[in-house]
Amino acid sequence: MNRLIAAIEHGKVRGFEEIKIINGERYYYQYALKKINGNYMTYLFFILESKMDSIEDYGNEGIYTFDNLNDAFDYFNKIGINPAFFKGMRGTLPF
Repeated sequence: MNRLIAAIEHGKVRGFEEIKIINGERYYYQYALKKINGNYMTYLFFILESKMDSIEDYGNEGIYTFDNLNDAFDYFNKIGINPAFFKGMRGTLPF
């Protein structure tokens, strides 16, 4: 966890992606966290996998700002996401 905190404090994006089965349908989820200008930005995105071709119409996105890292971690914990799973991300980054 110390390496994760150090990376975030240095402005690196950390997060992960997963597939969740909800009511028999596959959803793609992406979570991320980055420190920007002294604030901690959290990112949540999800979409029904079968709608990925129409991401602009069907994607759901949320970005929240927190004053401290503990509050950002608490947000993820409250929505059932363990920040300990966060790692470096590849490809197109949310921030």
